[in-house]
Amino acid sequence: MTVARDTYVSRMLASVGLRTLPATSERRYPAVELTEDVLRAVDLVLFSTEPFPFKERHLAEFRSLHPAQAHKAATIDAQMVSWYGSRAVRGLAYLAEFARAHLIEPSPSGWHRKACPLRVQSRSPDRPPLATDRKEERGGLFMKVSKLLKLHGMLVLTVHPDFTLAEAARRFATSVGGRRFSLAVVTNHDDQVLGVISLGDISHVLGEHEGDAAKMLVRDVMTTDVTSCSLDDDLEDVLRTMADKGIRHTPVVEGGKLAGLVARRDALEFLYQQASLDAAHLTDWLFRSDARY
Repeated sequence: MTVARDTYVSRMLASVGLRTLPATSERRYPAVELTEDVLRAVDLVLFSTEPFPFKERHLAEFRSLHPAQAHKAATIDAQMVSWYGSRAVRGLAYLAEFARAHLIEPSPSGWHRKACPLRVQSRSPDRPPLATDRKEERGGLFMKVSKLLKLHGMLVLTVHPDFTLAEAARRFATSVGGRRFSLAVVTNHDDQVLGVISLGDISHVLGEHEGDAAKMLVRDVMTTDVTSCSLDDDLEDVLRTMADKGIRHTPVVEGGKLAGLVARRDALEFLYQQASLDAAHLTDWLFRSDARY
């Protein structure tokens, strides 16, 4: 069984130039018989880790059955290419490395991986360059957080730690620069970051304490273990950290003071536009998450 091109998995693979076969199919997951003609027509035979957990022994069996095509067998992490939400960020980075590290070639001794960075043979010549390619073209420069903030503005909702939750809720109900926020950064009078509080935090406390919640203070509810970044940080690194920690927002701190806020949705849209990826699938990557804030 393989994946048709009209699937999320196939489009993720296509982001690094890997084109699945067959090119057209009425079924999303068609059955394919691995004949010698089929194997000669492909560059790689990918053994996925799920839903069936292929192991090294399965690759060994394939290589013994098809010794002339043994060099084409490779294992791919299914979670990196088929799971939605925050894993999509890591998935794109994983696939960029996969395209370089797993292209293989036959040798007199059987098969081996090429030592130099390579491109997939079936990569379309008119495909836009990957974000990793653009980094190389820029001489190793990164897409800084400051560039995102210049585009989206330094907008951030702030509250004081001595605000009551009722006051904080009223702040959430007001817009900042025409935008509504689901998270506020807790700062003192010197704009130093003390914590964060989300609408979810307020809803949780309201459910537990009901009427008494309105009089509780922000400092009693806020999260104090805050992950922050700087204006010079690489935006992709910030997104990976957010994905690892299961959060959607990261305050930007410069000179010890709050300088802005990186929202995962804004950052993903920005990077995907820069990488010229298929925007039609962006919403699938944005709105499936169990992150708390």
